Formats: sequence, C-alpha cells, structure tokens
Amino acid sequence: MVSPPDEFFQTKKAKSQGKKGIAGFFAPHFARTVFLPQMPVDSAYCGSEFHVLALVTMLRQTGNFHILALSGKKARLICVEGGVARAIETPEMPEGESAALATHDRDDYLGLHTTHGGAVGGHGAQFYGHGIGIDDKKSDLALYFRQVDRAIHKHLAGHDGPLILATVSPNAPIYREVNTHGGLTGAFIPGNPDRVTNQNLAQTAIPLLEPFFQKSQEKLIKRLTGGFGLGLVEEDIRHLDHQSLQGKVEILILAEDMEFGSALKSDPLSKPTQIANRLICQTIAHRGEVVITNPRELEGHKLPCGLLRHGKRAICPVV
Repeated sequence: MVSPPDEFFQTKKAKSQGKKGIAGFFAPHFARTVFLPQMPVDSAYCGSEFHVLALVTMLRQTGNFHILALSGKKARLICVEGGVARAIETPEMPEGESAALATHDRDDYLGLHTTHGGAVGGHGAQFYGHGIGIDDKKSDLALYFRQVDRAIHKHLAGHDGPLILATVSPNAPIYREVNTHGGLTGAFIPGNPDRVTNQNLAQTAIPLLEPFFQKSQEKLIKRLTGGFGLGLVEEDIRHLDHQSLQGKVEILILAEDMEFGSALKSDPLSKPTQIANRLICQTIAHRGEVVITNPRELEGHKLPCGLLRHGKRAICPVV
C-alpha cells in the first residue's frame, strides 16, 4: 500500500527554488503531487477522502496565475500555483522574433530617382518607398507577438486567473494591442526576463497581483452577502454538507479561525475537520469557489456558509 507513493515521491523530490514541500494524493488509478511554497507538517493520512484542508489553507496565500516571459529572443509561459513556478511546454511558441519573421515578406522595396545636386554639382539619388524604420520594427514585433498570443491561447483556455507580462517596457504596449486573453493584467514585470528564473519572476509577480486577488475575494463575498434574504444562502452546516454533495454550492466561505483550530495541524479525523474538508472537496469538485476569510468580513452571519446555485447541480464535475 505504501510502496507506490514512496516510489512516486522519490522521483518527485522538491529540490528547486521555491519548492519547500510536497503533497501527494493517491487512490486506485490516480496519483497527483503538488509542490508547496512552505514546509508542511510531516504526516500521512489514509481514508475514504483526500485531506485537502491543510493544502487549501496554505495555497490560498498566493493565488494561481500565469506569467508570459517575453523578449525578442524567446517567449515562455509559466504557471504559478501556490507560489511555486513551473514552465509549460508550448510547442507552437515561435523561437524568437527572427523565427516568427522567417516566412514573412515585408516588401522592403526602395525606389529612387535622380535629382540635380546641390552646391557640389552633379546628380544625387533620392530614395522613396518602404524603408526599415521605427514603424517597421513595431510591425515586426506585433507580428511576432500575435504568434505568441496564438501559441498560448489554447493552453490558457478555461483558465480565468490573471496573466501577467514580463518584458521590457517598450514591448508591453505593443503586446497589449494584439493580446486576446481577458486575464492580462495592467501591471507587468519590467526588464528582460531571459536571465531571470521562473521562480524569481513568480516572487516578483505575487505582490503585484495582491490587489487583483483581494478584489476577486471581495467580489465573491459581496455576491454571497447580496444573496441573503433571497433563499440562496445556506448557513446550516448539515444542509450545506448535503447541498455540496449534490454539487449545488457555488461559493463556500470558511472562517480563518474555524473551531477546528489551525488547519495545518488539525486532526483530520476530528468531526469538524472532516466536515470542513468534505465541504471544500465537494465544492471544488463541482467547479465552485472556496474563500477563507476573517469572520469580521461576514459579521452577524454563521460560518461556514455557502451561496447555492440556481436550478440543478453543476455539470461536468472535475477531480
């Protein structure tokens, strides 16, 4: 029973920068590991459900997002989960501006006609047409950036999280003009990213994205509080548990100082922890959102509570 996970961890040792711990989830025909930005309490649990409460509590400190590291020589897409960065393979990505322009005919025709010379006499040549200048350079970059945008488009399909750009300042407005991803942030990481590690880019991006994640959490809380009195909010934990099993919880809100104590050290076999863990698992499994916040944000309301979906349960549950 323990040998497959043991072998799996031996090949997944977290040695690189930013990966201070690792969490593994194993079931028949299923294995998944998540690298962690903090050192967790060493523990092993075996039961009918995955114990995810500690993981959610840890990873909520840094939201998930993507970074597009873009320079004239190369572009790379980086996924950041829980503060840990990893590169995403994008075979369609052009290998720099030169490769993107290799098959592009820019038509650099230059015409000329002769004119009378000036004080030195003779005839001179006056050129006209489409010479290479600032506008041409901008057009070349735009062409390259469009290919980059197309390359990452399918990899970001279904991801609603933010995309932050890492590039030199003059390139940022040009890329914004051709970008088609709705999550591209206004903030960007200035400078050439070629010599910066993925993890260092992630550490730079996290404080820049704090306002975004804070605003997203506030929006979810306001959606729930706006539903009070309309019959859509469930505060009874037993009913909430039943509704989550049915896939009807769209937003689940838990308190930071829940009665089961520190989520990182709590006993997964205690009843309060089991209920909270099951609520989280079922909400996420049916594409719901989980918010862990200070109880003062919902003063006067019992936590945990959840915003229920209209109509039927969520379709296409995920693992």
